[in-house]
Amino acid sequence: MGIARTSKSIGKKTAGNNAGATTRRSILLVDDHPLFLSGMKQLLNTQADLVVRGEAANSKEALTVARTGKFHLAVVDIGLRDGANGIELTKMFKVELPKLPVLIVSMHDE
Repeated sequence: MGIARTSKSIGKKTAGNNAGATTRRSILLVDDHPLFLSGMKQLLNTQADLVVRGEAANSKEALTVARTGKFHLAVVDIGLRDGANGIELTKMFKVELPKLPVLIVSMHDE
């Protein structure tokens, strides 16, 4: 799909002086639905302490992006297509990046 992206300014302070500045936590978003990915990115970026620094549309892209930077959290769609699903991707993250927390999201009721 070709939307794998990352930003270099991970963990930057939000204000110029250190008084009251907050470190923004870097998020990696992984979802194969561009509209959901865009909406979730906008929502997370409105939070003062969070910033989306990487995006991927499938597990292969996600692993590539995750290897390029330090992320505080990966938000992963359980129903990824075009490769490993979200559960399999989480297992891959746990092997390669065991300290990376993963939040799995689903549109399914069960």
